[in-house]
Amino acid sequence: MRTCPYCASELKILDATFYRCEFCRMTLHSDDTQEDGCRKPVSEEYAPPDAWLSCSTPEMMTFSTVQLIFLLRYARSKRASSYNYVRVFNKAGDAKPSLLQEYHESVQATGEAYEYWTRKAWVIENILRERTGNFPAKITDRYLAELLVRIQEINAKPMEISRNRRRS
Repeated sequence: MRTCPYCASELKILDATFYRCEFCRMTLHSDDTQEDGCRKPVSEEYAPPDAWLSCSTPEMMTFSTVQLIFLLRYARSKRASSYNYVRVFNKAGDAKPSLLQEYHESVQATGEAYEYWTRKAWVIENILRERTGNFPAKITDRYLAELLVRIQEINAKPMEISRNRRRS
């Protein structure tokens, strides 16, 4: 039986490609419907390539929340790396001020990289904040592994209404 991916209600056939969910009051394409109350699975493409960090903000807004969490981890890593280079230049400049003049272009490029990755991380954090009300303070391997396990568990859990009375 074709069911709604949001509420698990039985769907009414409108034509060969469209169904109607009366509970949700919406029309669904046949590709979006599910069978027997199953949930619409979340994409299996969890970890995007870090090249996606070069996407614009409107493009990033189309990515899934899980993909954004991975991208936030990449952006924070690049920001930390840039910050470490800024620190090295600052310490070298404190020890020998003429070095900052000698490597002026490198110092400037490093500072610009740090600013870029800071702003990119802010963009991703704010997209996540708009969607969920917060964003992860720290993204560890364990956090990501637990997130992916939870997604798989939820994908496998059907939406069923128990009509039988439980007995103690």
